[in-house]
Amino acid sequence: MSHRRPSSLISAFAVLAVAGGAAARQPPPEIAVAPEIAHAEVVRALTEAGSFLPVGFALEALRGTAVAVHLQAGSHPAQVVEQEGVPVLLLSERSYFADGGMIDLADAAIDTVAFLFEALFELHARRERLVDRERSAELEARAVELYADLPVERRPEALIDAQGQFVGHLASIASAVERSARRGADLCRRLETPLFGVWERTADAIEYLGTVWVDGRWLSSEVDLPPAQRRALLADPLEGRWSGRVADDFGRRYCP
Repeated sequence: MSHRRPSSLISAFAVLAVAGGAAARQPPPEIAVAPEIAHAEVVRALTEAGSFLPVGFALEALRGTAVAVHLQAGSHPAQVVEQEGVPVLLLSERSYFADGGMIDLADAAIDTVAFLFEALFELHARRERLVDRERSAELEARAVELYADLPVERRPEALIDAQGQFVGHLASIASAVERSARRGADLCRRLETPLFGVWERTADAIEYLGTVWVDGRWLSSEVDLPPAQRRALLADPLEGRWSGRVADDFGRRYCP
C-alpha cells in the first residue's frame, strides 16, 4: 500500500502459522510474538472493536492469513508482504502490542489504526480478486480507465491502494472518536466541532491518490478516488455503517 518501503524482514521468516493450519516452527529472533498467538490477538482486538468499527471484512480476510509481529525499529507499522507468493500481515510490535497482547484499537494512535485498516483492506481486496472473477474483472477495467498516468499493469494495485487509504482514514477517525468518548468527552454536544468536520471531509473531499512501487520508487497518480468509489466502499466492505454525515454516523452511538 502507499508510502511503504518493501520490507526485507519476510526473507528471514521460518514457516508461519496459519489459522487452522499446521503448527509453525519456533519463530526466529526477529519475531516478537509467536505467529499463532499474533493471529489470535489480532482477531480478538478486531472483534472487540466491532461496536465502533466495521470489522467483518477484516475478520474474513484474516481467515487463513498468517500474521507476523516483529521488533524492527523504523519499519512500517502494518503492511502486507509475501512469502513464497502467500500474503502475510506484518505488524510492528511497538505499534500494536503490549505485554504480549494486541492493544485496544480505541487506544491506538490514529496513524497506526489507519495503516492497519489499509493493510486489512489490501488482504480483503486480494481475496476478492481470487474468489470473485467478475468483480476482479470490473476492478481491473475501472482501474485501467481511471489511472492513465500509471503503468497499465499496476493500475489495479493503485486503485486498491487508494481504496485502502479511504477505508483506513475513516477507521482511524472513528477510533479517535471512540477514545474521546471513553475518556469522558461529551461528544453529543460537540458534533459541530472541527473533529467531526474532518470526518465529513474524509468521506467526500480529502484526496486519495493511488500509489505503486515501480523501479525502486513510489509513483502516485494525480487522479483522486472518485465519489462513486467512495460510496461503493461505504456500502461494501464497510457494511453501510457510515454515510459520511456526522449526525447519522455518530449521533446514534453517542447521543442516545
